[in-house]
Amino acid sequence: MPRRPTYQDLKKRVRELEQKSAKCPVPERGVPSHHDFLEPLLDAIPYPVFVKDKNGIYVGCNALFAQEVLGLPKAEVVGHSHVDLCRVASFGLTQSDHDKDMKLISEPGASGHEAKIQCADGVEHDFLFNKATFADANGQVLGIVGVMTDITDLKLRKKDLRTCQAHLRFLSSELLMAEEHERRQIAMDLHDRIGQNLAVTKMKLDELRNTVPRSTNDDALGEIRDLIDQTIKDARSLSFDLNPPAVHENDLGAAIEWLAENFQQQHGILTELVDDRNLMPLEEVIHVFIFRAIQELLFNIAKHANAHRARIVIQGDEDGLLIQVEDDGIGFDHRSLKYRSGVTAGFGLSNIRDRVKGIGGRLEVESELYKGTRIPLSVPIIKMPP
Repeated sequence: MPRRPTYQDLKKRVRELEQKSAKCPVPERGVPSHHDFLEPLLDAIPYPVFVKDKNGIYVGCNALFAQEVLGLPKAEVVGHSHVDLCRVASFGLTQSDHDKDMKLISEPGASGHEAKIQCADGVEHDFLFNKATFADANGQVLGIVGVMTDITDLKLRKKDLRTCQAHLRFLSSELLMAEEHERRQIAMDLHDRIGQNLAVTKMKLDELRNTVPRSTNDDALGEIRDLIDQTIKDARSLSFDLNPPAVHENDLGAAIEWLAENFQQQHGILTELVDDRNLMPLEEVIHVFIFRAIQELLFNIAKHANAHRARIVIQGDEDGLLIQVEDDGIGFDHRSLKYRSGVTAGFGLSNIRDRVKGIGGRLEVESELYKGTRIPLSVPIIKMPP
């Protein structure tokens, strides 16, 4: 069996190879000149590129920069300054852009900015400039390299997107107010039609019981009367829940205070309201949305949280509102919830989340099992599009 080489054997072999390599002549290779290498490299870049020396003279550029930005052949660009080019071309970089170049040369590093440039096609384009200085082996700055990215279409698409988002928020707001109108109409029907019909039915039943002799059916008639009486109370309660007067209050703080007091009275859960009293007058749609969102979150606490305490925090400034609804209940694993639109995400959170997203806001869920739940809700101040 051959002997396994030791470390000393390997080290000796490396020295032999190094000595052999040093004796071998290195074949000569054709090395392209700086100019032959730089020019095709710049032309291969699919963005306008320029190179200036430390005095601001163009020492290189690609065809895209010369022809599409300046409208000149490369030969008429290289070797000239910004002032020279302004005499022969009505397009291209402005004095402000040139001043930025010279400032970067005096303060070496990299920079980026956006600017509008009128190009050789006569159209003003939006460009993103990325520039950096370059230096020699001794660290002396030789000039700058600049790359221009045409972002005109991107900015137009962003503008269109912002317009679409504004109209989507408007439509979402219109939908919310349409639903609120339907709630109000259903509440009125419950009170004015069904409630009144039940009240008349109860009166007729009482008249019937007073006019006919008592019989074995008297107890059954009494049960029917009690059932009608309870249905009347339920209809009134449902009507009130659908259209509470506080939802139409101009003062959101007062409306939420009423909501907290009513919730505590109905469910026996101690409810604290913290209001910084810094709320500006709100659009009706924002007022209604916040009221309904807090109402739904409190309902979730009563139904699912098994909590003893709840807390509502409202903070506002000129940009928007931050609402937090907290409880000390059993909590839940919110990571297991599904938030896809149209899919139940537990406790109605999906519906609230979709609505707040529709008006440009955001909802988060912070909860752990047996450690309570905290739900921050941020809502912007909506400005309706014309």
